Amino acid sequence: MLVGLEQANPQSLFACMHPMTKTIKADTYLFRENDRSRELYIIQSGKVKIFRTIGKREVEIAVLSKGAVLGEMSLIDGKPRSASAKAIVDCSVVIIDADTFHTKVRGVPPWFMTIIRMVSQKIRGANRHLERMQFDRRGINVILALQYFFYQSAGASGETEYELDLAAAKSRLSQLLSVSQHRIAYILDFLQLHNLVTVADDRLRCVDIAELDEYCAFLRKLVRKSFDKIQPVDGDLGNVLLSLERAVAVSAQEQHAMTGEEFQAVLAEAGARDDPAAVVDLLKNRGILTVKKGDTAPSGENALAGTALYITIPVLKEYALARKFSSMVPNA
Repeated sequence: MLVGLEQANPQSLFACMHPMTKTIKADTYLFRENDRSRELYIIQSGKVKIFRTIGKREVEIAVLSKGAVLGEMSLIDGKPRSASAKAIVDCSVVIIDADTFHTKVRGVPPWFMTIIRMVSQKIRGANRHLERMQFDRRGINVILALQYFFYQSAGASGETEYELDLAAAKSRLSQLLSVSQHRIAYILDFLQLHNLVTVADDRLRCVDIAELDEYCAFLRKLVRKSFDKIQPVDGDLGNVLLSLERAVAVSAQEQHAMTGEEFQAVLAEAGARDDPAAVVDLLKNRGILTVKKGDTAPSGENALAGTALYITIPVLKEYALARKFSSMVPNA
């Protein structure tokens, strides 16, 4: 919520917008997480619960009452809802839709709306940062211990199926790591949500041990803060990294040599539209590759002709892990 908005008088702030007042029945959603709705709500009476859904569980964020404002970030920046809102009891709310809001603020200086949007972005960024911080070492340790249990069980039985007795695994985790059954149940729900494990007939099964191994590698690097130095990747560059990963998938070396022509083929497969020399510079800046010759190759179709490039495999793998699993840090 925008800082200070709930301390002000919402009725006077928005009176000029001719908002609509509506009664929301208990257990009715005002909006759901990831919805594209854009309305802002001001609570006149009653209580509203703000929460996120992780697996099969509702994780409560806040309970709001009279005078509180909710839904303003999606109204301002147009992004999906970051959480769900549901009436705990019958509520009376004032609703301001996006069209009304933007019509009434047309006379506001553009710089002021830019500031508001920046504040909204910072709040969303802070929320994501808090989610990552709240997933503490105990939650990570539960997942890493489960990985060990799966391998231990399969090795002892000689089986290729990775599965555990659910009750025994939960009891062992609780005793070994001193974590509550509630936390363990939350982590198992999260792993099920992301199709890493299944729970059925009192058995805990690993869906794909290679995928779980990759995820655990990501978590270990997350704990060591290995991803803090990683720069954002989007657009064409993200597609290039995917093509690079496929091109060097069988490489067991720290560095993988690639000719300029081979790299051009990677760019073609990725459908990259940027200048090849510019893509090389971006990857160099991120430590993903080095160029041994032809550092200042001309632009154009043959920009990398005669150039030797060396892909730094560990760094490329870090980017791959970050891209694949960065949205899988539960709020535990």
